Amino acid sequence: MNTGELKRTLTPLMLWGLGVGYVISGMYFGWNLGLEKGGTLGLAVATFFIIIMYVTFTFSYCELASAIPKAGGAFDYAKRALGPNWGFIAGMAQNIEFIFAPPAIAFAIGAYFNLFLPQIPIMYIAIFSYILFTGLNIYGVKAAAIFELVITIFAVGELLLFAGITLPHVEIANLKQNALPNGWSGMFAAIPFAIWFFLGIEGVANVAEETIKPQKTILIGFGSAIATLVLLCIITFIGSTGVAGWEAIVYKADGTASDSPLPLALGRVVGETNALYHLLIAIGLFGLVASFHGLILAAGRASFEFGRVKYAPSILGKVHPKFNTCQCTILEHDAWHRCIAHWKNSRNHHHLCVWCNNALYNLHDSRFCIAAKRTWVAKAVSRTALPGISTHCIDHRHWGTCSHVGVQSTPWRNLSFALAGKLCRI
Repeated sequence: MNTGELKRTLTPLMLWGLGVGYVISGMYFGWNLGLEKGGTLGLAVATFFIIIMYVTFTFSYCELASAIPKAGGAFDYAKRALGPNWGFIAGMAQNIEFIFAPPAIAFAIGAYFNLFLPQIPIMYIAIFSYILFTGLNIYGVKAAAIFELVITIFAVGELLLFAGITLPHVEIANLKQNALPNGWSGMFAAIPFAIWFFLGIEGVANVAEETIKPQKTILIGFGSAIATLVLLCIITFIGSTGVAGWEAIVYKADGTASDSPLPLALGRVVGETNALYHLLIAIGLFGLVASFHGLILAAGRASFEFGRVKYAPSILGKVHPKFNTCQCTILEHDAWHRCIAHWKNSRNHHHLCVWCNNALYNLHDSRFCIAAKRTWVAKAVSRTALPGISTHCIDHRHWGTCSHVGVQSTPWRNLSFALAGKLCRI
């Protein structure tokens, strides 16, 4: 093993696959439980504001990942902008999110397989999933990214097929049915479930160090991923809730709650004996696998950076000489995941991940605004309003990186700089 830089092998298409793959399982399960809290209207309003937050967050994250293409992601950005103490907190929040999210998804994978192989316990399937995808991540990031891309394409295709079947059966009356059961307070209670539509996309920043020409590639891959997710979120939400009302995709026939809304919605349209219904269940597994595998990949990079800067045992910062992957951190996370898998309450996993995710976003907002205040970024608002002009990114005196990364101006980039400039003047 050796300590050094990770190899640059990822293309924009691979980044798109990783960005969408990290998140896409959230389209298949979990989000519908927010309908109990906020109803159709409450969750829709919460999701609208979450979309705005994630779009602006994503493009400001692109700036940071382009200026500091390091495996630590949020840890590196906070450490440079806010100092080592806040950097450590951001890094730990990131690590906790990546440690607790995969076990919840692993149990969902086990539950899916258990439908077809009821004689095999869910726990055994979850542990086998850890072993299989840990091995793939150790083998090489390019192979892992290609695998992620393939299964993500299958998962996206299934969501588009689901929308094509259910959207023609959507009725406005169903969307209005008991639309706000707990008043506007229910809308706030639904926010953690709205975040589930996008939770994890920030993991793209953790592979910036392994990206070819990150100053151009990250913007394309990250931007196309968030655009895809916003589209899938809208059509999945409307296609699910508009078929028979929100209660139909929250409660099973026996009255118990279900966290798998898509099969319930599709069953209302084609019936549970139809081949399309079973196809959804089968391919729905691809979405879970994509998120599970992608989060293992991102988790390894986050802990690798901790080890490389000696915030954790230095062995975690080692790179395998043959595979050029951070296998020690991947194995470490595998051990953590198996221990946490015995804590079977997936809702606890869900809320803890959302809490850590919100901590990251708060720190991200702080470090982005501080970077703008310390440098000429706030002054550059007027310059970035001219599309297509290549601009400097973050001043090297404060970020310790190159002072020119050649990122092309875009409307969302202009918006993120403008917001930073406004906040710095408050």
